[in-house]
Amino acid sequence: MSKHLLAVLTMLLLCQTGMAQNPSVKSADKDSDGKVTVAEFSEYAKTKLQNMDGDAVDSFVTKVDANGDGEVTEKEFGNRMQALQEVMQESEQAEAGDETSDDEAKPHVVGDKASDFELQSIGKKIKLSEMVSKSGKPVVVVFSRANW
Repeated sequence: MSKHLLAVLTMLLLCQTGMAQNPSVKSADKDSDGKVTVAEFSEYAKTKLQNMDGDAVDSFVTKVDANGDGEVTEKEFGNRMQALQEVMQESEQAEAGDETSDDEAKPHVVGDKASDFELQSIGKKIKLSEMVSKSGKPVVVVFSRANW
């Protein structure tokens, strides 16, 4: 095992075992009762994630309270970065889906015009629309699986 990987694993372990002393947990506990409610965590998250819209923050808070009991435990708080990554990925996927036109969402059938796409070839990028415009003739695209 490399020294770098060992150092990272040690840091992760220390972070997990030292969660009770984590000042972020304490700062999220607004009423200082030793428990972080979902409402308290939501307030905390909104101050930290100011560039994120309200729905995304609410989704994040819901993911952090994994067991849905209305309280964010130290373990759940420790998993907040993973929950944030999940929310960000879901948001990116939703945005990508919004950009898809109705035509692109339907499967192609024989005779349909192909959607434009770009492929990386050796040393250059090849775009279908450029091939069609250069030749002015129909382009045949064959996908083959290479075994080399």
